[in-house]
Amino acid sequence: MKHTWAALLALLFCLCHAGASATKDKSCRHTTWQDLVTTYNMQPLSGKGGLFIQTYIANRTIPVSMLPLQFSQDVPTCPYLTTIYFLLHCPPFSNKSHLHLLQMDKLTMVIIHPDSKVEIIKMGHNMLAGKVMQHVVPTGTWFSTFVSASDYAFMGNTNTPGFVYQDDYLGNKTALQQQFPQAANWINFLAS
Repeated sequence: MKHTWAALLALLFCLCHAGASATKDKSCRHTTWQDLVTTYNMQPLSGKGGLFIQTYIANRTIPVSMLPLQFSQDVPTCPYLTTIYFLLHCPPFSNKSHLHLLQMDKLTMVIIHPDSKVEIIKMGHNMLAGKVMQHVVPTGTWFSTFVSASDYAFMGNTNTPGFVYQDDYLGNKTALQQQFPQAANWINFLAS
C-alpha cells in the first residue's frame, strides 16, 4: 500500500475491428503479459511487485517548497507530471499508486481511509455489473491493488505532481494494522 495524494484511474477498451480473425490480423490475437513486457522493455519495480517502464516526464517542474510537507524535501523540485506503464500479473499484489487500468478486466483496489474505513473498488469493462472505468484515490489514503480473476492487469500510472523516488515508501504492515485496526485483515492479506 502507498500513501496517496491524488490519483486518477481510467480503464480503456482494447478492441479489435469487427470480422478480423486472429490468424489473419495479429493485432487481434490475445496479448499476453509476456508480450507487453517484451514490447515495452519493462523492468521489475523494486519492492512493489509488478513491472514498469517510464513513458513520460514533464519538462516543467514545481518547487518542492510549494508542496505539502508529506513530499520529500531531499530534492529541490519535482516534475509537474510523470507516467509509467505498470504490469501486475498473478499472484503478486501491487503497492503502487495512481493507476489507470489499460487492459484486462478484473482488478480489485482496496483503499484504507484515515478513519479505518475500507473501500473496495472493482475495476473492469462491465460497468453494468458495477465495475468502474475510472476512480480517483482520495488524498491521505493507503491503497493496494490485486488481479482478481485475470492473468494480469496492464495499467498506466499518472502522478501529479510528478513521481520522484524520494517520495516513494511502503507502509509497515504491523504499524498499519495498529493504525487501522478495522482494516487489519485486508492489510494482512495484501502485505503477505
